[in-house]
Amino acid sequence: MTKKAFANAIGRTNGSLNDLLNSPSWPSLEKMASVLGISVAELVSGDDETQQPANVCPHCGKPINIKIENPET
Repeated sequence: MTKKAFANAIGRTNGSLNDLLNSPSWPSLEKMASVLGISVAELVSGDDETQQPANVCPHCGKPINIKIENPET
């Protein structure tokens, strides 16, 4: 899937996708995961061998602690 196709699938423009990826809301994470056919946990886990783990800052390499809570619970 291209970046443009992904942006269209989640109702965004290609340009606004970068902003969304930098600061996604819970509903946005759910929509992205749904389009990709995976869970939100898989989306943010960083288990893909080609990507840096999600718990490490891509800029400085320092550990990041991430806790995602569903606001409906």
